[in-house]
Amino acid sequence: MTVFSRHRLIGIWLLLLAATLATGLLGIQTQMGTLVSAGAMLAISFAKAFAVMSEFMELRRAPTVWRVLPALWLLAVLMIIFAGYASAHLAAH
Repeated sequence: MTVFSRHRLIGIWLLLLAATLATGLLGIQTQMGTLVSAGAMLAISFAKAFAVMSEFMELRRAPTVWRVLPALWLLAVLMIIFAGYASAHLAAH
């Protein structure tokens, strides 16, 4: 592992840590609408998972299909989660 790649991974790890803190702050934020905060948390989750897939699973240099398919799968799962949350939230109101 080169010094550049070690610094890159540490930087990505620090960004993941900051994104985790941001997600936690959004979770306790009550001024923002719950659907908006849930969508923001899921968007941050997508970014975190994509960073892990790209950098730590080394998909950044993989063929395009191996980068796109996991990202599409992740996006589909997060959209299903959001749709379930939104439908339950709207049914309650």
